[in-house]
Amino acid sequence: MSLLTGKNYIVVPKATTVERLALTPVNGMLVYDTTLNALYKYENGAWSAFGGSSSLLVSEATASNSPVIDFTLPTGYDYFELFIEHLIPQTNATSLFLRLSIDGGATFLAGASDYEVHKNTLTGIGGTTYTPSFGLAAQIAPIGALIGNTSGRFFRCSFRIFHPSDATQNKNITGEFSMQRSDTQPAMGSISARVLNTSPVNAIRILMYSGNIASGTFELWGYK
Repeated sequence: MSLLTGKNYIVVPKATTVERLALTPVNGMLVYDTTLNALYKYENGAWSAFGGSSSLLVSEATASNSPVIDFTLPTGYDYFELFIEHLIPQTNATSLFLRLSIDGGATFLAGASDYEVHKNTLTGIGGTTYTPSFGLAAQIAPIGALIGNTSGRFFRCSFRIFHPSDATQNKNITGEFSMQRSDTQPAMGSISARVLNTSPVNAIRILMYSGNIASGTFELWGYK
């Protein structure tokens, strides 16, 4: 923390959302979230932005050669954030899929035009190659078949699902990812998607295009 002598302000510690949620917080902690550009406080066992919403860890999971990772989205939240860290696929050079459910997880939307997906990807050291894409899809996939499982490869991402209980509008999903691709190239990017269905969304599934999820940690946070 910086206290500037002779000035009428202080600078509190800064962290990304991922770093903030990885802290061991205590009531009274203050952190400026550089991902969300908001000052957060920890009180009564939960994070909340000043003048904003409170956050709660809804569920978490650790993959161990898992075919899928599923989460139920409880009602009463304005939006959810899903954090995926250190994901390693069983099959080399594959893709991660995200699918949503409108029937509590009994089935997951997988039709060819169930999602509208817009992606922006930067590849190479310094982001030398920019690749945009847009179209209808049967899933939300942040990147193509480039997630690797050999030494030095990694994949991490986060997704935000807005107003999942709304029964009048399509649901919006945004996300970011960073990785060392299966072909050794570094990459990072963003994704924006819509579920082309106005029914409330109440479950989410993570899976690989090919093979199981060998390892990785998953956290679902809810915001009220």
